[in-house]
Amino acid sequence: MKRNGLSLRRRTTIAQKDPDQLINKLVSYTVQVRRLQIKQNYLPSDIIAMDETPVWSDMVATTTVAPTGSRDVSLKSTGHEKARVYLTAKADGSKL
Repeated sequence: MKRNGLSLRRRTTIAQKDPDQLINKLVSYTVQVRRLQIKQNYLPSDIIAMDETPVWSDMVATTTVAPTGSRDVSLKSTGHEKARVYLTAKADGSKL
């Protein structure tokens, strides 16, 4: 590793968007769903709320091999580091 100018480094970033970048999309989606609900006259049994609870199944490493002296060390994620359990319920009170 020394001969090739590499060393063990800690991760400094993970490629994900900040919540501030998603606010406009969230508001737009909420408005669109509300308009459809009014326009299509959805029943409470047609409206489903869903929440996800992360369950750790694949931990992302905190270190990787990178060139010595590099300022940022980005570590690609598999996208499967968390399995998800979904909790769902309808607006009429029934659970799924």
